[in-house]
Amino acid sequence: MTCNCYQLADVQILIYGDKPEVPEFLNATLVAENVDPSKYPTVPIYRTDLIFSSCLGKRNRETILEEEHVISYSDLASAYFLIKTKSLRKPKKVRDLITDKYIEILDLVNHEQ
Repeated sequence: MTCNCYQLADVQILIYGDKPEVPEFLNATLVAENVDPSKYPTVPIYRTDLIFSSCLGKRNRETILEEEHVISYSDLASAYFLIKTKSLRKPKKVRDLITDKYIEILDLVNHEQ
């Protein structure tokens, strides 16, 4: 799994997955390949296969986490810490989504090192 950084009109996003790419209609340009997500703490991060269905309006893990304001690596790390200290008052489904995504990102970071 790899992670690439893309520039949209006015923001950067990180896309990770087996083949990280962005839908053509977003008109994104590649900024950097094989980046470490922890080096971009405030940039929104999405999984490749889920960004396509999010763009189509389907409700999936990425959209649920956006609704809960867990978008970037730092948001994810903070939420994960709160889960582990039992301080996060969110539904179990949301806590499980945060934990799953954080573990995926950590595997990605550890794989690159």
